[in-house]
Amino acid sequence: MSDNPILQVGNYIFSGEYKETVGTAMFFVEHSNEKTGPSLEYVCKSSRKLALQRAVLKPKKSSSKDTAEESDSSEVK
Repeated sequence: MSDNPILQVGNYIFSGEYKETVGTAMFFVEHSNEKTGPSLEYVCKSSRKLALQRAVLKPKKSSSKDTAEESDSSEVK
């Protein structure tokens, strides 16, 4: 597990960190039934949460060394 996780959802990139929750977070799946109505099924619990912020990626600026390597690699040998 990373201290600074990165998450991609579609075209969006998020960077974040794990934080402790106050209490316990419980996760359920809802099932619908015509006779009895909706019901919940327990999935899991956690005492940590993932706090994410949207990250903007920028292309690296190439240095003169990178440019020289690119021109060398484009030559036919």
